[in-house]
Amino acid sequence: MKYAAMLSVVFVLGTAGAAPAREFTWDNMLLVWMRLSDDFDPKIEEYIDSYLKIYRPHIWKAAQKRAQQKDDKVLKDLRAETIKIMQKKVKALSGDTLFVLRTRLVLGDYDAATKAFPLLGNSEHSLGANNCWCCSPRATRPATYEFPRKFRLLFTNAEAIPALAMQPAEAERFLAERKGPAEMKRSVYATITFKIVRTREGANHHFRGEIQSVTLHDCPRRTKQLAAFKDLARARNVAQTGLLQQK
Repeated sequence: MKYAAMLSVVFVLGTAGAAPAREFTWDNMLLVWMRLSDDFDPKIEEYIDSYLKIYRPHIWKAAQKRAQQKDDKVLKDLRAETIKIMQKKVKALSGDTLFVLRTRLVLGDYDAATKAFPLLGNSEHSLGANNCWCCSPRATRPATYEFPRKFRLLFTNAEAIPALAMQPAEAERFLAERKGPAEMKRSVYATITFKIVRTREGANHHFRGEIQSVTLHDCPRRTKQLAAFKDLARARNVAQTGLLQQK
């Protein structure tokens, strides 16, 4: 396909310098999917129009009107221009690209032996490989057309996140001072930095991420830091090369 040939040059990416981590949003995961999906290249012409409808809707509608008036050049030029925009955005990804997930975790029962609260996942089960986080488009832009409706994220090293250590008296005071229902009293708010290391077999809109660092805060506004854990991939001793770098 002519458009596929235009985009293929993007798929050899080098390691970029340090850059701010990208938020775990549908828009950012779409770029990762575009970079990694086996479905993207063969259907590139369909996806160009989906991209236009989502990110350049007013220009798309104007070009459609011109096409209805037998002026196809405007639409043809718009699609070629959009390929360049997609190229630029995908090219900005590298094997070192980091993403940030902001989420709520739950404190398990305090363990007097280890003097720590175990951290549970968003399903209130042990934090592990089965905990899944999802992202969908913003409510103000619900349609995704030919693109996946939802992206899912699972971590390969979730168990590397340490428990939240506290002395017994401090732990008792910590829970006593918190307000709200029991669930909220035991909630902490995590900022998880990760990189994409692979896709899930048979479902390329499911991503596997490797956690690099975690910061825990006391409330959604993240005004008070409770703990910070760094170099979690290295601590696990199985740090993986980012899939964006491998491809």
